[in-house]
Formats: sequence, structure tokens, C-alpha cells
Amino acid sequence: MNASRGVIAVVLMLSVAPMLLAKNKQPLASPMLAQDSSSQRYVRQISELRQQVAELKRQVAELNAKLAEKTKSSTLDQQATCADRAYKEFDEWGYKVKENADFVGYYNATLDRCFIQTQNTLTTSKSLWFWRELYDAYSGKEYGQFAIDYDDKKNPVPVCHVILPSGEVKYCKSEDEFLTLAKTYMGK
Repeated sequence: MNASRGVIAVVLMLSVAPMLLAKNKQPLASPMLAQDSSSQRYVRQISELRQQVAELKRQVAELNAKLAEKTKSSTLDQQATCADRAYKEFDEWGYKVKENADFVGYYNATLDRCFIQTQNTLTTSKSLWFWRELYDAYSGKEYGQFAIDYDDKKNPVPVCHVILPSGEVKYCKSEDEFLTLAKTYMGK
């Protein structure tokens, strides 16, 4: 008897279902159908989010390229201004570009400062001095110095130091060491 009631219930449901569909104009959702449509909705949302992320990445790459171009242009302008300033300082300090004196101006974009590195040779009847100095081209603050008297056989150790951006003074023993330390300011 229970089995026949079950069959009657199924037959009744099958006969009533088309009428309910026509009345509601919507299919009856089974739990499995609801789960499938929900899954499909999430898949669509994820797909849309991925597309949005891809578009945002493209926009970021485009903005980074524009920024790099602007920075490059700006840095070139600052480098030219720095070179002019370095020449002016070199001239005001009484140096003249010649065989025994020279300078390099360098705009350091990381530190946003203009540096000048001078070098000079002074020959007297008793000595041959060579020195390099590293300065901020605007403030005149010294950041490093290398000096040696090549004719002083008693004291062949040079004066050699560079003040790092941290404020630490690094001492050196040769011109090569000085130039390596000066790269902190003067670039590669």
C-alpha cells in the first residue's frame, strides 16, 4: 500500500507540474538546478573580475610607462641644469679647465641633488699634489676628499674620505677606493 501511495504521489506531481509551470511562467527549481545556476553566476563574476584586473594591470603599465618617460625627460633637464651649475661653481672657485684641473657635474635623481667632483694637480719645485673633492654644487657642502703628495716619500698615505648619505665617514687608502665610494653620489 505504501508503494502505491508513492507512485500516485509521483504521478500526481508529474501531472500538476505542467500546470504550475504555465501559471508561474517559471520552471520549478530543483535544488540541483539552483546550485548549477548559482555556480554559473559565480563563474561569470570571477570571469568579469579577471577581466577588470587585466584592464587595471594594463592601465598601470601604461601609467608607469608615461611616468618613466616624464622622469627621463625631467632627469635630463635636471642633469643639464646641474652641469651648468657645476661649471659655474668650478669657475667661481677659481679653477680653470686645463691640463691639470677638471670637474664633473652629476645630478643624482635618487638623492635629488647636484654634485660636483673636481680634480686638480699642483706642481711645485718640491712636490706634486693631486686631489679630488666632492661637493654639493648648490650648498657647497663637502662630501669627500682625496689628496696625495706623490713626492712625499715619508708619508705616502693620502687624505681620503667620503661622507655617506647616512652621515658615516668612510676612510679610504687609494684613489680607486675614493672613486668607488664617490659613486654613491656620482652614479656609476
